Amino acid sequence: MAQIYTSKLHSLQPSLLLLDFGTPVVRDAGCPPDFNFRSEQPPVLAQIAFTAGWTAISSLIGYYKALYGPHMLLHLNLAYFLPSLPPLILQSVWDAKLDGKYGIAKAATVRLCLGMWTLLLSMCTFLSDVLMSYVHLCTLSAGLGGSAVICAIYPFYEASRTILLLLVSLLGLCNSIAFSTSYQIVTHFGTSNSVALTTGKGVQLGLVPESLQCFCILHGIAVVGTVDARECTMRFVASGPVVVLAEAALRMGPRPSYTQQLLLFQLVAALTLAGWIAAMLLLFKWWTQLQSKASNSETLIEDTTDPSHSSQYSFVSATEHHSRHHSTLLGHNALDEERLLEQSSSGLDGSETSLGSSGSRDEMERGHQSSFSLESMGSRTPSAPSLLALRPSWPQALAHGIWPAALALFLSVSTSILIFPFFPYVPTSGYFGDALPQVLFGARVISDVTGRLLPRLPFFNTKSGLLSLALAKAIMTPIFFLYISSAMSTYNDWAAVLYITLFWLLSGYVNNCAYVMAPRWAPQTSAAKAGGIMALIFQASSLLALLVAFWIEHSQFADV
Repeated sequence: MAQIYTSKLHSLQPSLLLLDFGTPVVRDAGCPPDFNFRSEQPPVLAQIAFTAGWTAISSLIGYYKALYGPHMLLHLNLAYFLPSLPPLILQSVWDAKLDGKYGIAKAATVRLCLGMWTLLLSMCTFLSDVLMSYVHLCTLSAGLGGSAVICAIYPFYEASRTILLLLVSLLGLCNSIAFSTSYQIVTHFGTSNSVALTTGKGVQLGLVPESLQCFCILHGIAVVGTVDARECTMRFVASGPVVVLAEAALRMGPRPSYTQQLLLFQLVAALTLAGWIAAMLLLFKWWTQLQSKASNSETLIEDTTDPSHSSQYSFVSATEHHSRHHSTLLGHNALDEERLLEQSSSGLDGSETSLGSSGSRDEMERGHQSSFSLESMGSRTPSAPSLLALRPSWPQALAHGIWPAALALFLSVSTSILIFPFFPYVPTSGYFGDALPQVLFGARVISDVTGRLLPRLPFFNTKSGLLSLALAKAIMTPIFFLYISSAMSTYNDWAAVLYITLFWLLSGYVNNCAYVMAPRWAPQTSAAKAGGIMALIFQASSLLALLVAFWIEHSQFADV
């Protein structure tokens, strides 16, 4: 029987997100000690690298309006977002089938050989959880490397509209490789090692209230720490303020010179390349340890088939996990919040566990040897049904649990994507003149970041509160189109800026709350699936909004 140890999760500042494997987390008897990441600082540039290229391109609204007309921003959005769907679809269709037909090891080898520099990169999986993490980091790095190259050559080819759209499409494809790979990472990590996963788009899985134990692929190999929930939703917008500050430093107006554009995109390419190098350096630094770690047995949280123990999660060895890989994905979100808060604050001090036994809380607090069982909400009686028996109904239970968060995210993302391509159509009163679209873009970026940093009020952590905010944002949307389409006698640039500011404050706030609350509202066995669904909703709502925007433009603004 495996000897199982627990470690204290040290509280870390959100800005550092340092790894802490100082004490053995879970290992079999005879395994070498775990390697120590305690002093490792994550590559912060990797956060910016994900979307810096697209943010820089989409910020030149006034320039493209003057060069190609106001419809160009919509076409750029379509060119960027459409290529992001195939990786997600291919993974969802073929991932489990390849594993089931050829086995995880063989399928992973084929994917690695065929897909390292192609779209199949997004389908890479590996037998071991930790080994899989650096394979996915290679995927991430390939996507970021492609983005860096595209940003570097972008200023030299943007004079051609066709080549411009092609480059943006390739940029979207490279980013989608990294994004879609991150979406699937959580399905290969046991919830004992990762309570939450965050990606470039803020996908969070298995949330602990007000605090996350995060596996952040954006920050390197295995960045595990305790961070505030808002920190994990900042990845997608991290590049926005950087690009805005760079344009301000270069004094770029609505019609920047070739030199200004060249400097901007070379800076973006350098930042993207730096993020790629930082990720690769971290990969190579711990390559040997990761290979050794991957060969050792890991311990994952698994349910028991014994009905008398169906209310508890048990720890099992990785040898059992390999044969029951997809049955280990149990979330922590349905656990009693009070107990979770106590555990996160006490750090699971020094408790040593063994299979099948149960210990008192006093023993755990004193650091004595005891068992460690997590009692799920709603399953506290011996007569509670087995978790395995409940699995066939997970789609219905999952949909019932997270539909408010999913609907709120859908409304928020779709309305934001719908409005953004029409920034060039906003009439000016003359105060900002041709620079109005650029000012609106800056207001959008700053407001989105600010909205994600705002404290989550208790009322908006409820389903009705979150939906009310999302509906309010949806109701605001027609006002924008009435403003840009009506023949008003006077317009006010500051009114337009105020509207965009309030609109994207709501956007950042609602998106943050939706990502945070979805895993908490999901059934206990479907927290990981909740994050995947939220990621898919983001992509689907973006595509639907762009199609609606395309229809509005051709029906209402074809002559503009």
